[in-house]
Parts: sequence; C-alpha cells; structure tokens
Amino acid sequence: MKNSNYISAILVLFMTNATAQYSNIERTTINESDVPEEVIRAQRMEFPGGFVTNWKFHKKQIAVDSDATYYMAAFKKAGRLGNYSYYTDTGKLLAYSLYMTRFDLPESIQNAAMNNLNGSVIKSAELIDLENPKRMIYRVRLNSDGSLQYIYFDNNGNAWTEYKTTVTAPTGVDGFYFEVR
Repeated sequence: MKNSNYISAILVLFMTNATAQYSNIERTTINESDVPEEVIRAQRMEFPGGFVTNWKFHKKQIAVDSDATYYMAAFKKAGRLGNYSYYTDTGKLLAYSLYMTRFDLPESIQNAAMNNLNGSVIKSAELIDLENPKRMIYRVRLNSDGSLQYIYFDNNGNAWTEYKTTVTAPTGVDGFYFEVR
C-alpha cells in the first residue's frame, strides 16, 4: 500500500494538470545537512558522479498513512542539468526524471507526438522512470495554436489514452474529487 501511495504522489507531481482536493504538496528547498544520510547515500549510489545542485523536501499537507514526505534531488549528470530523483526518507528511490528537448526524444516518440496533434510543435519533454512498478514514461509538452498540452507515451511511442493511478483518501473522508485534464 505504501508503494502505491508513493507512486501516486509522484505521478501527481508529473501530471501537472492533475488536481486532488484533499491534498496539496508543499515543496521546500533545504540544505544537504537537512537530508537524511540514507537519502544522500542512495543518491550517490544511484547516480555516481552526479552533482546535486539543490535538495527539496516535499510534504503533503494531509498525509495518507506514512506517505507524507519524500526528498527530491535536482542534479547535474554528465554535465547536463535537468535530472531529478525522488526518495523516501529511508533512501528508497521512487522515481527519476530527465528534462529533454525535442531533439533528445527517440524518433518514435517524436513521430507519435507530431501525429497526435496536427500542426503542433514539441516544446520539451521529460523521461520519467518509475521504480515500482518499473515503468518508463515520456511526458511531451506540445504547443498547438498557443495552447500547451501534455501527452504521455510509453517506450514504444504508444500514447496513453487512459490514465490510471491509485489515490487513497485520508481516514474519515467519505469521498474526494480527482481529475486529470
């Protein structure tokens, strides 16, 4: 249950048009001295040679079980900014994301994105690597007639037509509203 809650929180982070009325995530920039040693150690093991440029502490205003907090490292890898990793307070890697330009995208993803909206222009993208369940997702930002849209693809260039995630309401809440646009 904890893993599905963490993954849900990470997906909500990446799906910027997603809203949940029962919870907001507070993001605070923190010093490395405020990051648990297990998280720092995990970052160094997962991304050797990566240079952390800043740490953030993410806290849900309303916690679900023990999924209230996680840590995000923004780091430089192979001289390139735009790398982000997300950890539990015990150092378990939840997800990794990489900012990409349209030229960094695999050709299959570029073609699928361009075919999805006629006349659209790829602004940028992210490669999102979820750890549990293991899944790689491309989130592509498209601009069509001044409108910014996000489209999600799997590794093979298949567009997601239906988004599924697990969201658990806090104890005592009879119902809640969750929407992905």
